[in-house]
Amino acid sequence: MARSWISIQAAGALSRRLVLASLFAPAVPAAESRSLPQAPTPEQLFQGFVDAMNRHDVDAQYAHYAADMRYVDEGNRIVPPRESERLDREFERGSGAVWSYEIVGRAPDRLDVILTEDMEFYRALGAGPRSSRREVRFRDGKIVEMSATQWTQAGRPYDGARDLFAQWLARERPAAAAQVLRSGRLVFDARTPKLLDPLAREWRAAHPCRLYHPSFHPRENQLLFSSDCEGKWNLYVAREDGSHPRRLTDNKADSRRPSWAPDGRRVLFQSDRDGNWEIYSVAVDGGEPMRLTRDPAADTNASHSPDGTRILWSSTRAGSSELYVMPARGGAARRLTDGTTVGFAPSWSPDGSLILRPASRRAAAKEGDPLDRLRLRPDGSELDPLPGGPRREYNHAFSPDGKTIAYDAHADGAWESEDGRWELWLMNADGTGRRRLTNDTANDWGPSFSPDGRRLVFLSGRENVYDVHVINVDGTGRRRLTRWTANPD
Repeated sequence: MARSWISIQAAGALSRRLVLASLFAPAVPAAESRSLPQAPTPEQLFQGFVDAMNRHDVDAQYAHYAADMRYVDEGNRIVPPRESERLDREFERGSGAVWSYEIVGRAPDRLDVILTEDMEFYRALGAGPRSSRREVRFRDGKIVEMSATQWTQAGRPYDGARDLFAQWLARERPAAAAQVLRSGRLVFDARTPKLLDPLAREWRAAHPCRLYHPSFHPRENQLLFSSDCEGKWNLYVAREDGSHPRRLTDNKADSRRPSWAPDGRRVLFQSDRDGNWEIYSVAVDGGEPMRLTRDPAADTNASHSPDGTRILWSSTRAGSSELYVMPARGGAARRLTDGTTVGFAPSWSPDGSLILRPASRRAAAKEGDPLDRLRLRPDGSELDPLPGGPRREYNHAFSPDGKTIAYDAHADGAWESEDGRWELWLMNADGTGRRRLTNDTANDWGPSFSPDGRRLVFLSGRENVYDVHVINVDGTGRRRLTRWTANPD
């Protein structure tokens, strides 16, 4: 009881002191008491950082960093190099750089953003705006840590284009190279934008790159194609709209004619990395290619059977261009055709019951001659060719329901490819009902159906330089997906 009574007395004395203090305390305006200083939000802090980047103001940029700020670079923490960043900002100012960002995730002390830089040098090389995924951490109103992953661009790969450009400078423009190269690497500072930007445009005009063989993933929103934009022909996977391209092959040898496995987990392709054209397979998630054929002849144009158990391809191992099949993981080859002196890429029907191939058995046949559209069963037994006689029609692709075939052909049936008159066509699976889908001044080649059968992805370009386009099967909604061969809009 005594202890409780002392506590009550102490509490009473404390309350009297608080009341007296409040009576003699200076008055605080109500508005002032309600507007206490608020710490800036991570969004406000990052906006200030981007504003400093757009002003090309390195001191203002560094004012947003904590004293122990770190960039996280491939798992290693490094102190931001102020002077090299100052040179970068000076170059970017001269090349008209503009930074923007999109917040894709947030926490009380962290932002996940897509940070994008657009400048004339990127566009001159054909790379377009470059983006990276950034995880930005904050402490006490400052940026304390930043990582950069998932670098992407709107056009051709920047690293490959930059390196090819530097090699060209050293080889073809030694006087200019002496001003903008140091130890084989490009110099980025306030002096070089006026030199590098026009040289990059000159290089690109003289060395346009190419894209080929586009196709949609059989189930997901992905796009597959090949390109020589990094020097060698490589395979690339991108989002369905052509953005965020990712290289699957190593740029050490040509890799061409990619084709999805039915489950979309692997890609077949042909490569000369071991001395001659052989068939390989690579996982979409990356890794070393798996070699599937071993023969001194040329093995090309591979595709999976619709059930994924077999691989069909063309080979000259018998002295003529014939079709072969083997198990999906490789193994003994079985020959399906005999005596096809000239043959182009075959196509499976979606139910696996039919193989269609433009080819000729005439001994004197040569590339460019009209070809029969041969039809055979997977065991090699033949059906009658598609009606209409030999034609110059190529790159046949079945619709997912098997009722329609898309292909490319010259509007006048010619072999000429420089006049821009190659178009996309459709016909019924029995060869009837031929109708033209495109009609423009650029060649349109290599159609492939979307998984729902409503669209075709294909190549279109001028002067034999091609980017990937998409069009509805009724001829509407044509749209360009990639912008590797001309400046992005």
